[in-house]
Amino acid sequence: MLPYADEIIDVPSVPRGKLAAIAGLKNTVTGDFVTLNASVASAAKKVLSKYEAESPQADFSQPPKTPVPVFYCSIGVPTKECQIPLELALQHLQREDPSLVVTKDEMTGQTFLGGMGELHLSAVKTKIISDYKINVSLGSLRIAYHEIPQKVNIKNSHMLEYKTDNSRQNVSLIMTLLAQSKEDKDTVLLDKSPDSAANIANLNSRYLLAIIQGVNRALLHGPKVRCPVVGTCVMLHWFETSKGTTEQIVSTAASQCVQKLLKAVGTRLLEPIMTVEILCGHDTSSAVMPDLLHRRGQIVKVTQRGQQMVIDAKVPLAELSNYAMDLQKLSQKTGSFTMLLDCYKAMSPTDETKAVKKVTGLNSQ
Repeated sequence: MLPYADEIIDVPSVPRGKLAAIAGLKNTVTGDFVTLNASVASAAKKVLSKYEAESPQADFSQPPKTPVPVFYCSIGVPTKECQIPLELALQHLQREDPSLVVTKDEMTGQTFLGGMGELHLSAVKTKIISDYKINVSLGSLRIAYHEIPQKVNIKNSHMLEYKTDNSRQNVSLIMTLLAQSKEDKDTVLLDKSPDSAANIANLNSRYLLAIIQGVNRALLHGPKVRCPVVGTCVMLHWFETSKGTTEQIVSTAASQCVQKLLKAVGTRLLEPIMTVEILCGHDTSSAVMPDLLHRRGQIVKVTQRGQQMVIDAKVPLAELSNYAMDLQKLSQKTGSFTMLLDCYKAMSPTDETKAVKKVTGLNSQ
């Protein structure tokens, strides 16, 4: 079906690149490739290969590119009874919008939303209230910093004992915190050295999956400002557990081991740097550019587009709070800007201390 204003028109087909609507899909998410069956997909590949020099496989299997969230906030409900409906609502919204990231801090129990800005997250809140009838509240908007270990190649062991009236569950782990290579995205590596090979070979797939989940959960919230830890992975050297130990206990032990390692070495902050394009008049550009430098920005180039000046710069996101309003004042209400995430960069000790104090209310250690 093709939507035209308030009218829907049934059509047998649409050309490539055209937007259309299909009714009746139940388990489809954004990014899925939908065909009648595998034979239809195969035939489409053959037809497409006649028109493209490169293999058409990428058009059929490439997942959607989702932006990295640069803001996050907590989301809460008035009663415990609303928690499960909220989780279901967030699952549905993520199917529609892959750029919405939902995480849970196991230590505090809080649920966090990650997105591209205040408007994005406010729209999520509005949709939950209007469509799912859940009266949610959002916490203050925060910048999505990343944390990275100050040291690596640090080994640590951890033991967890869980007792109940009828049983005792024990887990023993030895892990090393390592730097993660750009090519390898695995967060858990297995030690195949002679000292560890026999022990690791006996690790069953259920426990391995629990360890990976525990490690990933620990890396979601670093020790400094509870932001994701990047650029690191762990190597598992040793694993022992008592009979009947559950995967949940194993996962918890893995999380605690990683948390101990991160706390021991400490982390430093990486902040999001935005590529900013500003359009303003010739007569106001002399006021706009010094303001960018004052915001720790770097001016990349200045060009002319018609009667306007185009200023390309890289600016820390933390310095762009209320920039739309400030730019209007500097440009005498003639300026506009767009921005995209460029990269994450390490902060100076002074700027990091300010960021930590702003997020936590405490000075950086």
